[in-house]
Amino acid sequence: MQDLPSPAAGHVLLGTATAASASALLRAGLDDVRATFGSAPAILGASRSTDDTLTVALFRVRHEGIAYGGLVLTTFVRGGPSKVAIVYDRADRFGTSAPALIRSVVAAQTPAGAVLPAMHDVVASDNSVRARLPDGWTTHAFGGGVFAASGPDAAEVDQEISARLIDPRSPVFQQALQLQQQMHQPYNPLATPYGIPLTYQPDPVRAFVALNGVLAQIQHQPDPAITIEHTIPQSGQPGIRATEISGTDTVRGTRMRFDGIVGVTPANQNGAWMLSVKMIAAPVDRFQRDLPTLAAIYNSYAVNQQQMGAEVAQTIATDRAGTARGLAMAQATQSRDTDVFNASMGHARSVQDGIDRSTAGFTRYLNDTTVMQSSNGGRATVNDSFAQSVVANDPQNFRVVPVSEYQRGVDY
Repeated sequence: MQDLPSPAAGHVLLGTATAASASALLRAGLDDVRATFGSAPAILGASRSTDDTLTVALFRVRHEGIAYGGLVLTTFVRGGPSKVAIVYDRADRFGTSAPALIRSVVAAQTPAGAVLPAMHDVVASDNSVRARLPDGWTTHAFGGGVFAASGPDAAEVDQEISARLIDPRSPVFQQALQLQQQMHQPYNPLATPYGIPLTYQPDPVRAFVALNGVLAQIQHQPDPAITIEHTIPQSGQPGIRATEISGTDTVRGTRMRFDGIVGVTPANQNGAWMLSVKMIAAPVDRFQRDLPTLAAIYNSYAVNQQQMGAEVAQTIATDRAGTARGLAMAQATQSRDTDVFNASMGHARSVQDGIDRSTAGFTRYLNDTTVMQSSNGGRATVNDSFAQSVVANDPQNFRVVPVSEYQRGVDY
């Protein structure tokens, strides 16, 4: 194993091995962890790609009285040298240092001879997001924690792109349609009061495929013909299901290859839910050539957490104001039917509360934090890895609070 220079805190070990299987390769990586720390690590979780090539294991180990957290990442190549990477840091800061450590692994494994283009800094007008882009690339969603950019060859990088969705079977959606009809407003599925109508699907992969199909229909585009090749479930915030996916689809007549993470929140009692993606994509015949550049852009994304918190608060306030305007219009239309109006207002408040709660959940996901509660009812927002460790060691007295139980004024 080679000890690579780390970008800040923590350590990065990188090496190669010959193994008969992905499982044997992972065991070899865990043996390296044992050799490094002089004791066997505790495995907290592991996942593997559907094609048995990529494996990630989260571990915890003590050395000289200090607790360390880390990841073993393996890439299995049958009949050839496989790759093993170990990243670790003190357990109390691993959740913060892990992204930079993993980027070091990606950079170290960039194919020999790959030359990155010159890149320049870009900063969102609201100062919430910054990134680096090559010349010729443009942003088409930039601000509020969101980043999406595309290159001259149709390649694209997306970070934290979210869609508000509403299950069309819900009474709230049906009532919204009735109000639009009564107000003689044309139906626009991209501008419904509570989001794009899409039947709730808890599986991130199926939700991603379904949403892209619906968007293609709305925009009068051919079916994207999405083919999913690999999936790896991801751990994340309670109540948010996330999966890493890769595959191909057709965008504006071009067959594209994509790789990224898709997450969904559960639908609330009124059918409101959200889907978020972090993804890279490029034309199939150029994906491998563009991969180092796509990875560099993807990894350059950084959020100004202080500004982001302020923007989330403003977004929630704006949403509430919009709901109030909608209710005022409904009141004017329904002035002769108080019961219907009161029911509409109650539904709107409930849906807005679900949206606020989901927004807080995604903010926690961005910041790698979570809400933890003790047996005496005390609550605190803490680092996700710290919370998982506390709960694992004392589940009788501590628990991680799911997004569905967030309390207004306390958690958001």
